[in-house]
Amino acid sequence: FEGLHGSAHTIWDRIIIKESEKSHEKGGITLRRLISQIKKASPSSDDGDVMEVANISFGPYMLYANFLHEDDSSVLDNSVFDLVTEAILSDDDDLEMDMDEFDDNDDAKFDSSQSIDRNKLSEVQQNEVKSLEQRSFLDLNVIVEDPNTGEEAELPPVRIKF
Repeated sequence: FEGLHGSAHTIWDRIIIKESEKSHEKGGITLRRLISQIKKASPSSDDGDVMEVANISFGPYMLYANFLHEDDSSVLDNSVFDLVTEAILSDDDDLEMDMDEFDDNDDAKFDSSQSIDRNKLSEVQQNEVKSLEQRSFLDLNVIVEDPNTGEEAELPPVRIKF
């Protein structure tokens, strides 16, 4: 696959990011830290500028888009694991929840310390959350953008090892 500035990768390539013990003790690597690590691992532009992370997704779930979340601390300071769990739980096509449990504040964020009432989850969501809890890694899809040209390219899968 062709990347930016003459870089290329195969379907076998991965960018491996290991969660530090310190991050693990604090609940997991934050999205802000992940973006920093991805920038370090990404190819630089011709004039040495660091690539911008444009989008991060886990399967069908978009976790980050720079045009939406670039300065959003409520997203950037959450652990990636919590964001993935929140994305799975917010896929409400099959989820029936008592909406009185939520306030109207759009900035309300997922609290991973809250226990999940699995009876309110669809079978698909139950299986996804169970599978997620048993993983020792997550593979994410990442698109980077050259800040000078606006050209975008997908990186090899980014694997976070817990």
